[in-house]
Amino acid sequence: MNISPNVQKAISRGLMQVQKHAPAILTTIGVTSVVVGGVLAAKNTLKLEEKIDEGQDRLRWVNEQIEEGDAPVQHRTGVYVRNVVEVGKLYILPVTLAAGGIICILSAQNILNKRNAALVAAYNGLAASYEAYRERVREDHGEEYDRDVFLGQRTETVEGENGKKVKQKVLVDGEHAASPFRFKYDNTNENWTGFHDDNLFRLQVAQNMYNDRLKARGHVFLRDVLNTLGIEDTPASVITGWIYDPENPDHEGDNFIEFNVRDYQTEHGYILLDFNVDGTIFDKI
Repeated sequence: MNISPNVQKAISRGLMQVQKHAPAILTTIGVTSVVVGGVLAAKNTLKLEEKIDEGQDRLRWVNEQIEEGDAPVQHRTGVYVRNVVEVGKLYILPVTLAAGGIICILSAQNILNKRNAALVAAYNGLAASYEAYRERVREDHGEEYDRDVFLGQRTETVEGENGKKVKQKVLVDGEHAASPFRFKYDNTNENWTGFHDDNLFRLQVAQNMYNDRLKARGHVFLRDVLNTLGIEDTPASVITGWIYDPENPDHEGDNFIEFNVRDYQTEHGYILLDFNVDGTIFDKI
């Protein structure tokens, strides 16, 4: 039988959607199965006493038959087996549902773990590729040019207070304008004050505090630092941060947290932060 291309495409898309949402589907099925299994087990437990009484009656009857010589001793074993089977019938379906539900939940977790591992590997690959690209830029154009591009800055010529043309750094905003670890700390932040030195002092205190925490705990996520500073966290901040492992020669991190504060309060009214994260640490803790 020939299937039209449109039908094939619809089936293919449907299977893709099922595969995409497999963890959610399996989790839903698993939880439902466990709950239904529990309800059935509780319901059938109400019949357990009746089944036990019936089993005792059968056992009493066969014992009488054996004592009178009307039945062989082996019949007692058959009664034992039947009693176990009758009780087992009450719970075989609930146990099967609960076991199947647990398998579904574990399968969903396994799929999510594999997807997370793949995402981390892809992120690490992109980070390594990007760092190699930056190294080539530094070799060809110098450290300052690379830093300006990385931070989303450019040099523009503007008219100064005395009417002379002066050059100054201007921040380029917009999506993908710079590093995912570059953040602007300004008057839109609830922690911002109108005092120049207070803003710098607050950032220095936060940096010192998280360096102490890094040494004590061995790791710090960027998300935690951002939340403390009143900056909205990003998807990258959930899995990136710092690892403290100074005795490990293979550790590529700095073993300290640096905000890399660039003070533009006088010129532009903000402070630029460029965190020296070690990269993805979600899989290294």
